[in-house]
Amino acid sequence: MKRLIKLSFIPVSLFLLADAWATTPESVTSSMRNQMGNAVGLVKSQIKRRFGNSSQARLSSLFSNQEFGLNAGDTPGLLNNMAAWGSPFRARTSTKPQISGSYDSIDKVTSLTFGLDGLVPQSELLVGGTLEFNNVDALYSDSENKKVDSLFVNLYLAKPLDENLVIYGLVGIGAGDVDSNYLGTIDRYDTDRWNVAAGLIYSTMLNETFITLDAGITYADQDSEAYYSPINGMDLPVDQTLLGQMTVNLEVAENIPGSSYNAQAFLNLGYEYDYQMKGSGDDEGLLFGFGARASNNGFDFEAYAQKRVGRAQSEDDVAFGLNIRRSLQ
Repeated sequence: MKRLIKLSFIPVSLFLLADAWATTPESVTSSMRNQMGNAVGLVKSQIKRRFGNSSQARLSSLFSNQEFGLNAGDTPGLLNNMAAWGSPFRARTSTKPQISGSYDSIDKVTSLTFGLDGLVPQSELLVGGTLEFNNVDALYSDSENKKVDSLFVNLYLAKPLDENLVIYGLVGIGAGDVDSNYLGTIDRYDTDRWNVAAGLIYSTMLNETFITLDAGITYADQDSEAYYSPINGMDLPVDQTLLGQMTVNLEVAENIPGSSYNAQAFLNLGYEYDYQMKGSGDDEGLLFGFGARASNNGFDFEAYAQKRVGRAQSEDDVAFGLNIRRSLQ
C-alpha cells in the first residue's frame, strides 16, 4: 500500500508555517525549519529595529542626534511609533530517506507576511501582530504532488530589560488546506495548529562593529482532520504533528562606508537543535546567512539570503527574503 501522507502546518512569522508531511520524517521537519526559522527571524528583525543597537532606528538617531526610545515620537493613541511591514520569502529543500541516499522529496516553500506594531504609550512594551499566507509545493519520488495553502494570525510582544537586552514572546493560531495528487487520485483535508515562541536578544557594539546574539525556543502543535483517503483507499484518523526547536544566533554587522542611507552589511551564523519532532534522527544543524539593510524617508529595507548545512537527511538551496518596513508616525 502506498505510504500514508500528512500535512504539517507551522507558523511563519509568529508564524504561519505550513508543511508537507510524509512517513519519512525529514520531509516534514525540513520545511518546518525553513518556515519556522523565517517566521521567528522576521519578528526578531522588527524587534531589533526598535531596540537593538544595530537597528535602523538607533542608527538614524546616532547620525542625526534624534531622540530614540521611550518618548521618541509619542502621540496620543492606542499605540505610539506605529509601523507596518511586509516580507516575501522563498525556500527549496531536497530531503532524503534514512535508508536510501536518493532524494525522497523536493519541497518549495513560498510565504508572504504582513505585520503591524507599535509601543504602548509611556512604555517600551512593543505590541505587534502578523498575517501570513503560505504555500508549499512538494514533489515526491513516487510522483505524488502535494500542495498546501495556509493562513496564520500571530501576536508578538517585546520589552527591553536594559539598554542591551530584550525579551520577546510570540503566540499564533492558523489553518491549512491540503491537496495531494497521486497519478490523478486526489486527497483533500484540512489542518489547524497553534504555536508559541520566546527568547532573548542581546545587542552591543565592539569598536565600529554591531554585534547581536539571540537565543530562543519554539513549539508548534498541529492536527490534521480525520478523512477518507482515496489514495490509500481507507479512512485516516486525526493526526498530530509536533515540532520544537532551540536556536542560538550570532549577527555581525558593519556600516557601509560612504552610504547616505544608514546602510549596513551583515553576516549570520546560527545553531539549531530540534528537541521535539516525529522520529527523525536528523535533529541539529547550522544556518549561515548574509544580507544588507538600509533606511530612507521613513522606510527600512532588509534583503537577506540563508542556507542550512550539516543535516544528514536534507539539503537546502539558498533561501531568499526581503523585509520592507514603513514608519506610520
